[in-house]
Amino acid sequence: MGGDPAAEQVAKAAEEVVQRATKEKAPLRIGHLRVEDSAHVNFEDDVLRPPARFALKIEAFDMGELNSERPQGKTDLFLRARLNEFTQIEAQGWASPLAPKPDFALSTSVKYLQLPQLSPYTAQAIGLNIDSGRLQIKADATAQQGELQGVINLVANSLALTPASAEIAGQAEKTIGVPINTALNLLEDSEGKITLSLPLSGNLASPSFDFGDVITLAMTNVVKGAVLAPFKMALLPLNLLVDAASGSAPKLAPITFDANTITPDAQGKTILASLAKLLQEEEKLTVQVCGRTTLQDRTAALAKQALPPESDPIYPVAVADLRAGLGQLAQSRTTAVRQALDEQYGIRRGRVLECRSYFDDQDNGPPRVEIKF
Repeated sequence: MGGDPAAEQVAKAAEEVVQRATKEKAPLRIGHLRVEDSAHVNFEDDVLRPPARFALKIEAFDMGELNSERPQGKTDLFLRARLNEFTQIEAQGWASPLAPKPDFALSTSVKYLQLPQLSPYTAQAIGLNIDSGRLQIKADATAQQGELQGVINLVANSLALTPASAEIAGQAEKTIGVPINTALNLLEDSEGKITLSLPLSGNLASPSFDFGDVITLAMTNVVKGAVLAPFKMALLPLNLLVDAASGSAPKLAPITFDANTITPDAQGKTILASLAKLLQEEEKLTVQVCGRTTLQDRTAALAKQALPPESDPIYPVAVADLRAGLGQLAQSRTTAVRQALDEQYGIRRGRVLECRSYFDDQDNGPPRVEIKF
């Protein structure tokens, strides 16, 4: 770390005073500390490759009285600074840093934080690269007898994330229930903004307390709730979201079909209508549809036209033809769903993608089209 010589001298002197007072158990008293528009601190994290570099310009810093003989006394704090020229930081409030259990009430705002600068840290911590995005933060926090309570309000613009690996992508999907890009699309409003509110709580005096853990847990819970909210509103009243409470990734219930046809049954039509409603409300969302034919289709097909005896030379050909026909039926179901969403509900086909359709002779489930995020 490098920086302004004057600021470094002030910091060094303050550190020496605190160390001496702590060692000698002598009273510590600072009447007032002020740093004005001349302090520059440069940070370089050479643990990363390439190193991450940050330049902090302190425009104003004020700290009120600090007195070890009155450890419960409130020290007023104010900071206004710029990070890497464009990010505006402001914090104000009070703290009792010498109290046995920390007390404080602080409000902090950060504006125009360019998120790609933090990508090396998010990649290392959670396996996600930040390709683009700008963040504004408003945080209010208090601590009484070491018990933290607070909230962080975040507004992100044009956020784009990519997993560092396929394994990380799978882990992220398992955590929040849907792929990362789907989660971002659901969270964004019509202007491309993501607004989140993260509640904070914990015991600052606990040896196991970690701000990173608190924020990670809050972020995970908020993202889970925000991502699942559209599905709950649109689908849960009709019991169309499966595995939502099992701890695994939530999935949409499939569109079920009458056996050996491309016609959805009554439940399938209900799910199709709810899927259309979801896509109409979430304009950035895309889904995949995958036709499946099962043993029920095979049984219905054989009821119409039985196979010849296995001893008949034509038997292998008939079996191959049957399997081919059932495979084509699976594909036809995929096409039928895409057509219905387009022609009946106005959902353009570019938002409803195909995944592999097939016949599975070990599948005891209903004839269906599966829906994936």
